[in-house]
Amino acid sequence: LLTERIALGEKMNDCVVAFSKWFEGCTVYAVEEPYTYAPEGKKYFFTGRPDCLLATSDGGIILIDFKTSKGGIPKDSFYVSEDVPVPDFQMPLYKLMLEHQAHPLPVETVVYYCINDSFAYVVEGSLVNPDNGKTIEGTDLAETITAVEKLADSFADHIKAQQFAVDSKQQDFETCNECAYRAVCRRVYTVSGDKSLGEKS
Repeated sequence: LLTERIALGEKMNDCVVAFSKWFEGCTVYAVEEPYTYAPEGKKYFFTGRPDCLLATSDGGIILIDFKTSKGGIPKDSFYVSEDVPVPDFQMPLYKLMLEHQAHPLPVETVVYYCINDSFAYVVEGSLVNPDNGKTIEGTDLAETITAVEKLADSFADHIKAQQFAVDSKQQDFETCNECAYRAVCRRVYTVSGDKSLGEKS
């Protein structure tokens, strides 16, 4: 670290300068603060620590999640469609939680900020690119949030009923192998080049 301190310092300075250009006029509202939301009438709750919340001059909130590079962004999987039955729910849930605090935080813009690329990927809301002055538009997350709430209900019902088995009639190796949650499920196995599904119960 001592031998790299100058280069690291320059990188950090460049990062702060680039980030500040994207969000000029905003102030830091919170960094890695824990938030919790318990939906009324439900026996579960959501909790999380958003990377960064910025306050705009008009009192709105910009929700930011930092990524090292563009490759870490889940792209269009935030939005519900036939191709995305289970959306990436991190940012939609953060927004849901923030807007259901005792003092609601009005999230106007949801952004993934790529540190190495000095680029903001807008999920919802809008943001002006400081390099070219063009406005980057996101898409409304309302439909995604509704879908995530229904999926949370379904997940809680399955847990309560102790229904943990995967329906082998609906899942095959290709489906499971391409699933973003395969590392959690651990249903996919490759042994000596042979691909198969492990039976979970």
